Amino acid sequence: MIEALRVNDPKRRAQEKLQHASALIEIARYAPALSACDEALSLDPFAPEAHVTRSRALIALRRYRDAERAAREALAQSPRDWFAQFLVARSAMLAAEPARAIPLFKAVLELAPRDAITHVYLGVCHQENGESAEALRWVERALELCPEDPTVLTNAARVITEQGGALRGEELVLRALHHSPNDGKYLRLLSWVRGRAGKDVQSEMVAREAVRAEPNSAQGWWTLGLAEWRLHRLPSAAEALIEAMRLRPKDLDIVYDLAQVLWRQGRSTEALDVAMHGLAVDEQDARLRGLRDAIQGNPRKFV
Repeated sequence: MIEALRVNDPKRRAQEKLQHASALIEIARYAPALSACDEALSLDPFAPEAHVTRSRALIALRRYRDAERAAREALAQSPRDWFAQFLVARSAMLAAEPARAIPLFKAVLELAPRDAITHVYLGVCHQENGESAEALRWVERALELCPEDPTVLTNAARVITEQGGALRGEELVLRALHHSPNDGKYLRLLSWVRGRAGKDVQSEMVAREAVRAEPNSAQGWWTLGLAEWRLHRLPSAAEALIEAMRLRPKDLDIVYDLAQVLWRQGRSTEALDVAMHGLAVDEQDARLRGLRDAIQGNPRKFV
């Protein structure tokens, strides 16, 4: 009798679904995790943790607006849940709205004043908002709070490198890599930082390590393509960027870079095809429209 009640208890079954969803997120199975969250909510609509887990899955799926809505649902039920507030802010940040994300992250600090990742994300948002001094203040505070956290180290490295501190940025990324030597994200970042430092050969070597670590990462192939481009190895750059575009055909940054590299090689017909592919994704993209017009106007003039 008791066992039957347990099996039919909706809240208990909802918790089991949520545990399953969390396990799926850990192994990067985000769509099934989202389905498990939806099943949990159908069993227990008033479980804040279900909305939080759902928001995490939606962020991983790059559905940032939906992720923010899910996190706000959690906040409505549990207003002092600092992690739900963090997910609201993180969703706004990832949706490329740094000015809106800044007060949202500051609201997180009212609930969790020593959270280092919130501090470093505030630095990233201020940097993206063109506020360099404020960005540096936040990332330095994050490094004081948690000097060995890889998320803090890598985001601080990006901000510091963008402000001209590539050598210090490199040191921070190397510290993150000490924790995860084969992490493709960190290797890609190291390649970028070394490129900014003018270490183009080392940048290309690390980009190759990143591709070996994650051969199905479009970001990795894109990083390698840019590194080859900086070394003026245009055929190799084109090969890497073609693979990046195959893996992520709607990424307009990759499309634009590939079209440019092809045009620089004199492969104008292919470059135009790539630019037109990008415009089919977003016909208003000003970079691709300008490149299309330039290729059509003078196909032999390399940009």
